[in-house]
Amino acid sequence: RRPLPPAPPPGAGTAAAQLGATLALWAHSFQIGDYQESLVRSRSIQQLADDHGDAVVALTARRTRAQSLHFLGDHGTARVLAQGVLSQVGQRIPLAYTPSPISLDVSMRIVLARIHWIEGRTEQAWLTLQECLSFAEQDAPASMCQTLAIAAIPVALWCGRLKACADWTARLLEQAKRYDYPHWRTWARLVEVVLDPDLATLPAYAAALQTLPSIQQTMYSDHLGTFEPAT
Repeated sequence: RRPLPPAPPPGAGTAAAQLGATLALWAHSFQIGDYQESLVRSRSIQQLADDHGDAVVALTARRTRAQSLHFLGDHGTARVLAQGVLSQVGQRIPLAYTPSPISLDVSMRIVLARIHWIEGRTEQAWLTLQECLSFAEQDAPASMCQTLAIAAIPVALWCGRLKACADWTARLLEQAKRYDYPHWRTWARLVEVVLDPDLATLPAYAAALQTLPSIQQTMYSDHLGTFEPAT
């Protein structure tokens, strides 16, 4: 692997200085479930990389594009991008670039675990998920919450491993309470509704979903149909 070039001084005109704001715009659109807009923002990051010839920004562009395309349903392209990003994770990202609190090791394995299951590679999905959890243990607290909510719990439900799903839901709730993440605390409570056969009805789903701010409901709603046994 060729090393990434050294970080330029963090002046106003550098790619490093501009990446933080551009990445924040991507993250906002992605988190509220506006995946088409997030793809546009990802292309802006790629344009920034092209304009400055910056390998770190280009790596971020590929990471964000993989995430956006996966949630837009282009799983094949997202898989290739995610695998390509993982091949470069040994390269150091200077702090001047304000890197994401979720490491590339984690974020790309979240995408790959989900895609492996969607494309029919159940065992590969499970193995990738175990790797993802291991990396998340060494990452920031938010990394474990994202891994549990977006990868571990859905994949476990899709695979019919309800005991693992219940255990991971309890862990998500504990982690969210410990670090005061209200979004993930609500997500865990919503999954508890799904796992309780006496409450698993559409009215119960709707009531629990109202505890999420409307701007944050899209991503959970996208999962909701796949969690409902009757669908």
